[in-house]
Formats: sequence, C-alpha cells, structure tokens
Amino acid sequence: MAKKRWEDRQPVGEIGLPDSVAIEETAEVSVAAKAEPIAVTVEVPVAELIEGQYISDHLELRLAPNQKTILRRIRLALTSVGQRLANAKAVESDGDAVRWMLDSAWAMLMK
Repeated sequence: MAKKRWEDRQPVGEIGLPDSVAIEETAEVSVAAKAEPIAVTVEVPVAELIEGQYISDHLELRLAPNQKTILRRIRLALTSVGQRLANAKAVESDGDAVRWMLDSAWAMLMK
C-alpha cells in the first residue's frame, strides 16, 4: 500500500476531530492543556546475555493504536520536562522516547 502524501490526507473536520483541535502542517503536535505529566512505573524483566549472542541495533515495527498513543504521550511528557538522552540530546521524537526508556533501564542496571 502506498503511503499518503500530506496533501492527500483528509482535512481535520473529516476525520472526526473537534473543531478546537489545530494540527500544523509540520505535523508537530502541541499540548493544549498544560497539565503536569503523570508518572507510571513498569517492571521489566531483564535477562543475562549469552556470550557471543547477536544483538541488533535496528528496530522496525508497527504499533497498535494504544501503543502509538501511549508512546506519543510519553514523548510529549519527556519533552515538556526537558529530559535528555544519555548522549545529552533532547528527546524530540518517538524514537528518542524509546531510546530514553532504554537509557533509563541501562542506568538502573548499572547502579
């Protein structure tokens, strides 16, 4: 299936969003309410590595609607509080949010 170009996508009113929601052409999402982000705690099992085991440095996946929604919420919260990756880069994308979570897990394991 071919990807839709930005110009081919439906206008906001045709996809059921309220009129008060504005989407900029840069596809950047802004938070309308300036509410403080909430914090959640997730326990993640971490296994030991097997000597010589292949470790991929690339990840490509499709997210379910609930997964993409929570990932965006996490990214927006991380950005709003000024979180940075281990390499000091600001969290600016959903991929950065995943990297931040992995950096955080690594830091906890190294304590």
